[in-house]
Amino acid sequence: MKFTEIVNAVYVILMFLWIFPALRQYGNKFFYFFLILAMADPISLFSKSVFNYNINVPFFFFTSYLLLISIQTKETIIKKRKLIIIVLILVISSLFMNFPINLYNGGMIIIYILIFFQFFVIFVKTNVEEKAVDIFLVILMFYALTSILKLTNLFFGLSNAIAYFYLTTIFQLLIGLYFSIFKADNPKNLIKINI
Repeated sequence: MKFTEIVNAVYVILMFLWIFPALRQYGNKFFYFFLILAMADPISLFSKSVFNYNINVPFFFFTSYLLLISIQTKETIIKKRKLIIIVLILVISSLFMNFPINLYNGGMIIIYILIFFQFFVIFVKTNVEEKAVDIFLVILMFYALTSILKLTNLFFGLSNAIAYFYLTTIFQLLIGLYFSIFKADNPKNLIKINI
């Protein structure tokens, strides 16, 4: 077996492991985030293998936007619903356009930066309110940061970008094991700090 075949096999196996974090996070504020993550890769793989149609980059641009929406509060979604719907229509329209891949990658970088900052804001609020560091949020921020680095690597076409992409994806899927064990609202995620 060649290295790429091994990496692809591990990738497919680990991809299905993201189902467990979605199940584990059921009922908390990050459930939809994990549900979208759990569904994205299998839908893409299914489309590629059954229909022989590769929707990867535009589809992941769309799912990135859904991830951003999924971590917003209900109040924010209601308050900004017109903007969210307009952008959603544009993002869905982009699925049927033949834009350069770097345009999608650049859009995903921006979205993941927004996701990272949203997690950071929640992290700071938790720090202030609970006087604790939330490890769950730290790992979520780390996940978003690895996505930013992975996409930036692809955007700029750095050497071995594809290999780096697969390695970071496998690493991110391993992060999913943590999310399979601990729920977002688990008090064990909080490490008290004395100020």
